[in-house]
Amino acid sequence: MTKNRKNNHHGPKPEGKCCAEKEAVCETSCKCEAECKSEGACKCGSGCKCCSKSSGKTAVKCLTMLTSALMISTAILFVGMEMTKPQPAPRTLGNIDLQITDYLRKNASIVIKVIEEEQERIEAERKAEEQRLKAEAQKKQMEKMKEYVEKISKDSNYYSLGNKDGKFVIIEFFDYRCGWCKRTNSALWAEIDAKKAPNIRWIPVDAPIFGEGSALISKYVLAAGKQGKYSEMHHEVASATGNLDKAALEELAKKVGLNMDQLAKDVDSDAIKNQLEANMQMAQEIGVQGVPFMIVNGKPHGGALLNESLAQAVKESNEMK
Repeated sequence: MTKNRKNNHHGPKPEGKCCAEKEAVCETSCKCEAECKSEGACKCGSGCKCCSKSSGKTAVKCLTMLTSALMISTAILFVGMEMTKPQPAPRTLGNIDLQITDYLRKNASIVIKVIEEEQERIEAERKAEEQRLKAEAQKKQMEKMKEYVEKISKDSNYYSLGNKDGKFVIIEFFDYRCGWCKRTNSALWAEIDAKKAPNIRWIPVDAPIFGEGSALISKYVLAAGKQGKYSEMHHEVASATGNLDKAALEELAKKVGLNMDQLAKDVDSDAIKNQLEANMQMAQEIGVQGVPFMIVNGKPHGGALLNESLAQAVKESNEMK
């Protein structure tokens, strides 16, 4: 009993051994406890652990604080490093191409509408420009036509049929080998011959667009005009059928009563040749693209003057004072 109680003895122990077998806490009666409280250090010896309780708590606190500080410092350092790294530009703010692409994708219907409206605007401008150019061309054509109408009306090289003093002037660009020209000639002459259109002055203008054969016919008719037989030769040729070669034309000239020697000279003259060239130049400047081409009282009339169009011309001519 004595021996067993010896290890649990709570009384004073020899100095230097009071806490030698203790893990962390001195007995309350041990002298070391007072020294720990008063002086903060035990003098029991190198193996004493009597002050380990208070020191351990302090160490844990310090270690905890140190660990927290290290963690905070590491976090700050890491964030700082991340902040200093080059950052990619925001997709919608740093790259204008991507901004445009994103907008187009998100607003496709609006973009399509804008494109369609722009196309309509361009097409409208194109049509307006075409109309402007067309109107301008027509204005120039009318001005040139008026100029030539006056020239033809006063030039003695052009022959008049019908009323030579008539106020309603019809100028016809024609070719003797043109079928529609022949029909127009017959219909118009019938109105004039029947005295139904006494106010019409009809001026044929030779425009041999069908080549040398047509030019040869025009030369014979114009040469007949030099002998005062233009009207007769014109109607004979216009109403003839078949191929009008040189031999056929000479037969018609004899029928009309022309001087054949004079006729031969005039047919080959420079004057008639130059007149035909001038006629073709005039037709081109006016804008004649085919025959017959009529200028009816100063207004262009493409195509044959037949039926209703002829009846209207006759009516207007009779109403003119």
